[in-house]
Amino acid sequence: MIHWLLEDQEEMRQQALNLAQHAQNSHELADEKLIRRAADVLEMVVLDLVFEDAVHDGQKQRQLQLAAADAFCLLCALPRPADPIAAGKSLLRAGSLAVLGDKGADAAQWLKNEPWAELPIDSENWSERTWATVLDVWLRLIRRDHYADLNVALERISRLRDAQSDFEKNHLAGREPAHAKVVALELIGLYHLAKAAEILVGYMTDEAVDGKHQIRQSLDTHFGQVLAVCEHVRMIDLEVLGRLLAASAVQIAQKRELARTRRSLASQTAEKATTYMLDQTYKAPLRNRTDSPMLPDQVAAWAAAGESETLELKRSTGQRREAAKSICAMLNHRGGRVLFGVEPNGQVVGQEVGDRTLTYIAEEIAEIDPPAFPSIDRVDLGTGRQVLIVSVLTGQNRPYSYRGQAYRRIGATDRAMSRAEYNRLLLEQVHSEHRWENESASGWTVADLNQTEIVRTVEEAIRRGRAEDPGTRDPVELLRGLGLLHEDRLLRAAVVLFGRAERLEMFYPQCLLRVARFRGVDRTEFLDNRQMFGNAFDLLRKAELFLRENLPIAGRITPSLFERLDDPLYPPVVLREALANAFCHRDYSIGGGSVAVAVYDDKLEITSSGALHFGLTAEALFAPHESLPWNPLIARVFYRRGLIEAWGRGTLKMAELIEKAGLPKLAIEDAGGCVTVRFRPPLREEREITQRQREVLAILEQFSTTGLALREILSRLGGRATERQVRADLEILRSAGLAVVEGRGRGARWKCL
Repeated sequence: MIHWLLEDQEEMRQQALNLAQHAQNSHELADEKLIRRAADVLEMVVLDLVFEDAVHDGQKQRQLQLAAADAFCLLCALPRPADPIAAGKSLLRAGSLAVLGDKGADAAQWLKNEPWAELPIDSENWSERTWATVLDVWLRLIRRDHYADLNVALERISRLRDAQSDFEKNHLAGREPAHAKVVALELIGLYHLAKAAEILVGYMTDEAVDGKHQIRQSLDTHFGQVLAVCEHVRMIDLEVLGRLLAASAVQIAQKRELARTRRSLASQTAEKATTYMLDQTYKAPLRNRTDSPMLPDQVAAWAAAGESETLELKRSTGQRREAAKSICAMLNHRGGRVLFGVEPNGQVVGQEVGDRTLTYIAEEIAEIDPPAFPSIDRVDLGTGRQVLIVSVLTGQNRPYSYRGQAYRRIGATDRAMSRAEYNRLLLEQVHSEHRWENESASGWTVADLNQTEIVRTVEEAIRRGRAEDPGTRDPVELLRGLGLLHEDRLLRAAVVLFGRAERLEMFYPQCLLRVARFRGVDRTEFLDNRQMFGNAFDLLRKAELFLRENLPIAGRITPSLFERLDDPLYPPVVLREALANAFCHRDYSIGGGSVAVAVYDDKLEITSSGALHFGLTAEALFAPHESLPWNPLIARVFYRRGLIEAWGRGTLKMAELIEKAGLPKLAIEDAGGCVTVRFRPPLREEREITQRQREVLAILEQFSTTGLALREILSRLGGRATERQVRADLEILRSAGLAVVEGRGRGARWKCL
């Protein structure tokens, strides 16, 4: 059963997440109030489920985790308070939610990239000093920058304890008894938070509390005192923070216990250690075998090729820390392998390998977060020495970090990942589960969709062999077969694909097509400017119609056939692919987004809202690449209908056809939060004009001295063209240097050059 707040506020939650994602990409916060309200609601859900001890209920635990993770993402997008104490509380709240949402590594990276402001840990005000110390200590526990943060945390707590006797008495003296009691109780609550932090730090460094491994009872004792104080004097802020820290402290301790268990098992044999690590997630044994099919010749060939994006050479396992950094970078990139026992120059020397050797590697790999489980192969060189090969594929839970720092692979080097790239990978990981398109379309039913379009899509998919005939034309069953229904509720993808225009304009204004014909080569003056709402298929048809009306078609006579052949300025297949990609891959979460088609005298631009994702660049689109659609549900329906390629071949095919047509190279630009595909016509001297444009030129030649107004040209054409078409023709003739206009507005007159 879904928590009622999650169900009731789902629309606001998704809208806020979309705004937060947009803020991370554009660094512009659109609706701070909405994001803050959604974060508060999600935090309430987390606190409610923590209070219910949801850890024993799988479904509730999953809800808690998702709500906490989303709350963390929203809080990251909000500006920090100017006051250091208030900012510290806000950061600690977000960090605790990250831990509960299984985003502890993300919170650690966030706090490293954007450290908190200096807290007043030496303040003369004892309450302020105590708050500052407690906040600083817990933030360090979440950041955990190696052992430095833990050591500083212990030092901070020790200093606070030493100063207590000097400051506390004077701090309470002179206050009204009732007020002094409240202040004293608040201090007691903070002391217990400090003690809980001290216990947790001790457990993380020594893995024992008073000589025992059990920590839960000790933490419960001190957090129980914190909550008792809050209940007695109604300290809401401290209680919220206390409950979040209590739950997150247990999570941190449990992860540490898991790491301890891993190391304990690793100390027995490397085989058992690595098998246990893998068993925690995939339930399949990690390979560590001496009967490997890999041969010394294969190792020699890899070594001779030298280091690359996917290969790292290490002389011995004495360099295992640097190797683990490379493995982390490869997990965040294309995968790869590390060879131990190979000199930097490619000479294969091998090393002696014992159980402890493999244990050391397993322990170092355990420092990668989220957990990674590579394969380990041993290749015997026949000299009593072996080469160890550690291999990984692209990680499924990117971004990965090693000892708190994320890395990326650039050539044969490992670079610390920038905040922007880390956030991008994090966003893409969240996107794999929580996408705009796969959320329920609240308030929509099948009756609000164009059912004829649904049937047409399925029948076209059957005709093309991209779908089996379901044996029914019932819209509900067809939508279910297309994956556009979840628990009998319409998904937003269904609305985008088949929604009726009148409802889309009101509830999904981003289902918008903007078309324009500009005079000249910039946006100074419009000849035509329209906006249209509708589903993706309807807008695709309207965009194609607009292009047919506004792009010239060159006519030529084939002597052997004695008939006129028309050649479009741009290959229609290319235009359809570009338009389909725009509707298919755009970011529909941007409320003011659209697909735009703009025709200029010297170019055609098709623009869609949203940036390129998954590491793709404009340049990479013109090389073989994997198909990674931002909206896989929408893309799958477009593919079945035959409108796009399924294997990342679309842009390659477009470029090939453009080159074959003798046109300038296709350009793709990813900038300003949108992707633009730009077409250029042939060079002017190669450019043909249409038959109608020749007629217009012939008319202008008859009045070369006085020129003609637009209405006069229309009259002499005898109704064979609309005003819009003639305007476009005149602009093309002007840009080709064949005509000129004198004057403006109603007094403008056109002449032939």
